[in-house]
Amino acid sequence: MANKDKEFDKIFWENKDFVFNIARKFFDEQTAEDILQEVFIIIYVNYKKFRGQSNIRAWIYRITINEVYKRIKKIKREKKFEEIYDIKKSECFDIREIVDIVKSMPEKRAKIIILRGIDNLDFKTIGEIMNISSESAKTLYSLGVKDIREKLGIEKTKGVLNGEGLE
Repeated sequence: MANKDKEFDKIFWENKDFVFNIARKFFDEQTAEDILQEVFIIIYVNYKKFRGQSNIRAWIYRITINEVYKRIKKIKREKKFEEIYDIKKSECFDIREIVDIVKSMPEKRAKIIILRGIDNLDFKTIGEIMNISSESAKTLYSLGVKDIREKLGIEKTKGVLNGEGLE
C-alpha cells in the first residue's frame, strides 16, 4: 500500500497544477479546487485500472474534462450556467457567442473544440483522450469550427481559437 501511496503522491505533485488550470478555465477558484479533489480521488481509486494504453497525462486529462462536464451539466440543471463564466468582450464579437455555440454542439465535438482550440492539444493526443483516431478528431474539429463560423456569420477570424483562424 505504501508503494501505491508513493506513486500517487508523485502523480499528484506532477499534475495538480495541470488539473487545476484546466478546471480554472471553466470555473472560479473554489470550484476548480473541488474538481481537483474529485479528479485525484478518481485517480487514486482507479489507478490499478489504468492500462497504460495512453500516457498517464492523457488519462488524467480525460478524467478532468469528464469532471468539468459533469459539473457543467449539474450547473445547467440548476439554471446557473451563465454565472460560471467571467467573460470579456472581444473586439470582433462577444466571446459568449462562441461559448454558447460550443455548448450547443454535440458533446464529443465540443470537447474536441476545447481540447484543440483552447488547450492547444495535437490531434493525436486528442484522439487518445477521446478514444478516436486522430483523423476523426480532425474531422470533428473542422465540423465544430464550421459551426462556429456559420453561426457567427464570418468567413475566417484570426485569434479566436488558439491564436489561429477558424479553419
